[in-house]
Amino acid sequence: MKKPSIAIKLNPRDYSGLINLANRVFNSMTGNLAFSTPLPTLLSVQSATTACAVALAARGDAHTHGTTEDTVVLRETGLTLRNTLVALAAYVTTTASNSAGNNYPTMTTIMSSSGYGLKSDPTPQGLLGPVRNLRCVFDAGLNQNQFKATWTAPENVTSKNNVKSYLVFKGTTPVFSAAMQVATTSKGEFMDENSTSATVTLYLWIVPFGAAGNGAASDVLMVTLTAV
Repeated sequence: MKKPSIAIKLNPRDYSGLINLANRVFNSMTGNLAFSTPLPTLLSVQSATTACAVALAARGDAHTHGTTEDTVVLRETGLTLRNTLVALAAYVTTTASNSAGNNYPTMTTIMSSSGYGLKSDPTPQGLLGPVRNLRCVFDAGLNQNQFKATWTAPENVTSKNNVKSYLVFKGTTPVFSAAMQVATTSKGEFMDENSTSATVTLYLWIVPFGAAGNGAASDVLMVTLTAV
């Protein structure tokens, strides 16, 4: 388990969201023995929340919009509320860390009791499956002795960052074990050409690479290229 951290995924102008978060944090931390000396104080949080709520009501909605000055005041009070919540989140993190040390499950429990949401742990990724939709695509910029292959990520990818790269294998027979790795790419495409004076047939495989190592090889793609 990774060290927990607080996530405040609210735009500074999501005023309703900031007010709701502030109210939840205020209610969760009031009387919470894990956070006996909050800084900023809960009174500061309450004051900032009230100021933002009043400004939001004065600004109104799309049908009853307030003055330009009302909008300016709302932006200022919204920013103050968000900064207050960020500062209080730092206090919560430090206090929980001091109390739990390296016991991350305990630290998570303490931090969650504050009313703040926590960042999710990265989704575990096992061995990657084969890439999908491996095919040759038309490209007006290519000559007859050239080709471009494209593919999409494996179906079992839990996060796009879990595929570190793609290994390109090429052979002269449809036997994968006889193929050689000819390239590594971070994109879902590969270009190659026939540089000989005769028509050739090539066989292509793509192998995704991730934290668990090489994934499963794709189905073979056969490509026939004319001479230069």
